[in-house]
Amino acid sequence: MPRCAKNSLQTKRLLIRPWSLKDAPGLAKAANFPIIARMTAAMPYPYTLYDARYWIKRTQRRSRIRPVQHMRFAIIHDNVAIGSIGADREGD
Repeated sequence: MPRCAKNSLQTKRLLIRPWSLKDAPGLAKAANFPIIARMTAAMPYPYTLYDARYWIKRTQRRSRIRPVQHMRFAIIHDNVAIGSIGADREGD
């Protein structure tokens, strides 16, 4: 059965939690594919460590300013970021 801690969800294989700068190398590796860039608006290719750090910092800042309207979480497997999940609330 999944376990929940503050702002996170743990299953047998995955952890979903807020992004941290320590996740940047995993994000850079997971996102550095041309097909991901083609299917994702405004994502550069190649996707570098700089891009990952910039995105994480921007996401953290937006989540602090508007926590209910902007939610982004890292998907972690074996202590490495392998993806992201999130939601934006617009208007009412």
